[in-house]
Amino acid sequence: MEHNLENLITLQELELHFRERQCKIEMLEQEMTELRQRLDQAKVEAEETKAKFEENQKENRKLEVALKSKEEEKTKYQKQLFSVKTNREYQSLLNEIEKVKTESGKLEEKIIVRLEEADLLKGDLKRRKAQISKEKKRVEKECQKLCQQVGKHQTEQDTIKSKAGELKAKLEPEVLSDYERLLKLKRGLAVVLAQEEICSGCHMHIPPQLFEEIKRNDQIYRCPSCLRILFT
Repeated sequence: MEHNLENLITLQELELHFRERQCKIEMLEQEMTELRQRLDQAKVEAEETKAKFEENQKENRKLEVALKSKEEEKTKYQKQLFSVKTNREYQSLLNEIEKVKTESGKLEEKIIVRLEEADLLKGDLKRRKAQISKEKKRVEKECQKLCQQVGKHQTEQDTIKSKAGELKAKLEPEVLSDYERLLKLKRGLAVVLAQEEICSGCHMHIPPQLFEEIKRNDQIYRCPSCLRILFT
């Protein structure tokens, strides 16, 4: 086989292997990204739960302050009962006391609801934190394995690059230039097999005479249809 053709075939095989490893690297990196994104989402959800808990505590403190104020108001009215002089004033104070008791009761109900909500939020937050801690360890361990695989593929790529560089140095400049141009135009397949008078690149028919010449593999021939370099 003509040395330029042989080197081109080998070079393309190397570059195909390089791209295969690049695809694997990208898949591994995507997997790592997705693992970290899921962990980040869990952290976001935990922060949201924490914010709800803090808001609950803030509202509860406001309710407790309001309840305390109502209790003080009730105590004030109760003391005034001993100093009123008419039944009308006495009845008015009793009405105010009942009104304050009703308002206090509503506040107490709200506080109970907030306390129950706080217990649920506190439990949920504790559960989420435990899950995050466990998930973080798992993600770190998994990403470490994936990084090792990425490193392995990158090392193989370096070896491929080195071999490809050696082959390129052996090729005639014009041949290499044409090959690289075809590689870009033909989606990574510049050199293809010709079999039974058919180009495996474009699947078009090759003239019989040309096919006989290609079978000799003694020089570079191109497909009349797609212009790829042919070999048998």
